[in-house]
Amino acid sequence: MKTPPPAAQPAAPVAGAPINTLAIVSLVLSLVGLGTFVTAIAGVITGYVALGQIERTGQGGRSLARAGIVIGYIVSALGLALIVLGLAGVLFYYRYAT
Repeated sequence: MKTPPPAAQPAAPVAGAPINTLAIVSLVLSLVGLGTFVTAIAGVITGYVALGQIERTGQGGRSLARAGIVIGYIVSALGLALIVLGLAGVLFYYRYAT
C-alpha cells in the first residue's frame, strides 16, 4: 500500500506595497461629495497630494487617488451646475413672476 502524497501547502500571502492613506481619503471625500458637494473639492486636493506621495515613496493606491480626483472633478462640476441653474431659476422667477 502506497502512502498518499503530502497535502499541498497554502501559498503564503504576497505583501504588496502599502496603500497610501491619502489616496483612500481622496476617494472617500469625493464619494461623500455626491451628497454635500463641498467635500469633493477636498477629495481632488488630497488626490493630488496622494499622487505626489506615491511618486516619492512607491506606495500603492495610485488608481484610488486618480479615481478620487476624477470623481471629485465630476461632482464639483455637477454641484456648480446646480448652483448656476438654481440662481438662474431664482432670477427668472423674480424677473417674470412679479
